[in-house]
Amino acid sequence: SDLSLPHGESLIRQALYGQRFFERMFGRRATIAWSPGARSAAWTLPQILLGSGFDGFVTGAVPWNTAVDYPYNEFYWEGNDGSRIFTYRPFLFPAEPDTTIVPRQLESLDAGPAGRAVALADVGDPGSPGPLGALRSVVGAAPSETSPAIRFSRPEVAIHAVRRGIPEDDVTVWREDIYLERPDDPLVTQSGLEIRGRDAEVGLQTAEALASIASGLSGETPYPQERLGRAWRWVLFNQSHDILFGAGIPEVVADAHARYDSAMAAIDSVVQDGFSAIRSQMDTRGETGAAYVLFNPLGHSRVGPALIEIGNPASEGETESFARSHSLALVTVPEVPALGALAIPIGMDGLPGTPTSGLAPPAAGDTWMENAFLRVEIDPRSGAISRILDKANGRQALRPGGRANVLWVHELRRAQQDSSGAARQGTRLEVSRLLSLSSAVTARAATMTILRQWGSSTIRQEYVLGRSAPFLDIRSEVEWREEHRQLSVAFEPVVMPDSATWEIPYGTIVRSGLLEAAMGGSDAGLPGQRWADVSDDGYGFSVFTDSGHGWEYLEGTLRLSLLQSPTAPASLPEHGRQAFRYAIYPHAGDWLEAGTHRLAAEYSVPLVAGIEPSHRGRLGSRFSFLSTNNPNAGVEWVKRAEDGDAFVLRIVEWGGESTEAEVATGCPRVEARRANHLEAPGDRLPTDGASFRIRLRPHEIATVLLECQA
Repeated sequence: SDLSLPHGESLIRQALYGQRFFERMFGRRATIAWSPGARSAAWTLPQILLGSGFDGFVTGAVPWNTAVDYPYNEFYWEGNDGSRIFTYRPFLFPAEPDTTIVPRQLESLDAGPAGRAVALADVGDPGSPGPLGALRSVVGAAPSETSPAIRFSRPEVAIHAVRRGIPEDDVTVWREDIYLERPDDPLVTQSGLEIRGRDAEVGLQTAEALASIASGLSGETPYPQERLGRAWRWVLFNQSHDILFGAGIPEVVADAHARYDSAMAAIDSVVQDGFSAIRSQMDTRGETGAAYVLFNPLGHSRVGPALIEIGNPASEGETESFARSHSLALVTVPEVPALGALAIPIGMDGLPGTPTSGLAPPAAGDTWMENAFLRVEIDPRSGAISRILDKANGRQALRPGGRANVLWVHELRRAQQDSSGAARQGTRLEVSRLLSLSSAVTARAATMTILRQWGSSTIRQEYVLGRSAPFLDIRSEVEWREEHRQLSVAFEPVVMPDSATWEIPYGTIVRSGLLEAAMGGSDAGLPGQRWADVSDDGYGFSVFTDSGHGWEYLEGTLRLSLLQSPTAPASLPEHGRQAFRYAIYPHAGDWLEAGTHRLAAEYSVPLVAGIEPSHRGRLGSRFSFLSTNNPNAGVEWVKRAEDGDAFVLRIVEWGGESTEAEVATGCPRVEARRANHLEAPGDRLPTDGASFRIRLRPHEIATVLLECQA
């Protein structure tokens, strides 16, 4: 799979399902993780691999496309938590080796401090003996003073031989993510699949949380292991480098969408079954004769502004992501417990809760909107945001003359004499043709709707300020008709530090924003997850997204890639209707103090909502299955074990410090053990009735097996 764009849980599942398959088919687990085509790898990957049974990592990504100098083939890759995995970049033989040239190629290999080098051979299509025969003739030749000794070897034997030969005082250590492509390459070429992939991961998180809790409430609701496993495999298959980065062949893209259709059908059925089982055991009695039940799939409680999913099936011709964008409502809710549910009254407008929240009602004019937290002004000429007053902190969120939500279209062109055939950034032009601008206000939110045009494409955006929301929600619906173009959005915050922080799979990374030091330096950006933040001197500016992965921070400007049209002749441009969301969150303090990581998770993972008739229930009107007392230790995922009945928890340390957390459960008594990511049990954790304690090292991704009395 790709090793940067998927969610951290997806990377763990790639290893989990891969190792289980390997063991079932070959009787043992793999020890070398081999990634033939991923153009980048997240900084959290070393600890994910080590926790999944691997002790070596081999990448086939080649160095000629990178602006970063990797002057060595073997090194130790140190993750953000301090764990190290031996990493090797082998020599790649051409698909059709020339027996007269290969010996000279081998002689020129830099064997490094180990005195050994590993070369990988492509043996061609099945049934084609040519390449393998040519290699055998080379390998069979006797070594001489000028030609090295060559032999075939198994991967783990060859890699371990290289590792053993490196002197202890000559070990290179790499302490960052790995990026082995030109930083001005488009991050993905199938952005429609990228959007659906994020949607499927959110669906799986919700489905596994609901199914885990529902199956634990009684023996009447079995855990749907088979349905969830099938959905995971469809999603994981679509995370292939070839699918995301240039397959673009109509049949391949159609097959990928069909897999997402199948995955989402399975996910939705699990969500419906699990949510129904939980709702039926909630106490929903009230004056109205029915109540809304809200389920929170996240490991922390949520209060105030919340996105909920409401029923709105897709119309004919609508994509799944577009239909889901219409099924979200921004409401104000009382505290919804962590990994739990809450029953609340139905409001006068048919939504949960009441529109009033003790805060000033939202308001809007022709070119402005505001709530208790923010005042936003829109440029009537372009539709971009010209001013954001952070009323809660008494600050301007944008620099003097700065703007936000500035849309840019970039020409993608193929570099001349580029053997990789990749696209490069060309001309960049602003989307500034504004067709219409209108506003509307309800007791719950103020909304500004803008319609812009570029070429044959139209971009409809809604700026939404919820009554209790400290962020500006920007919802986009795009009729994209361009070819060889990329759409991105830019923000110019008042703070301009030398670096920015953004989320990577189950972790964070800080990257330079200085032109001479930035690894990126292009609007295509570098891979990230759900949020990015720039903070300085006690103030900050965060952006959340529910789909994009291409971030860039350069010279004080933060950018996010939104849509991508492939450039390969066989590729399909991302034509048609697409929908996505992102949000602006000015705040006091840095991202950790402001809770950006938690608010971004809430933005991406909506509450599940449904109306339930009035009845008694043994769960009461609110309950929580799991919660933690430490905001830096997040319970990020819950599932049932692949073998046995234990709950599997993924707990991540976000603050970069050693910390201890107590995890409370809804069980009478628990037993808890640490485990590796393959779910093999380890040391017992201290428990106290219904809770357990765990100590985490900085940036640790911990797996815990939890045995819960019914």
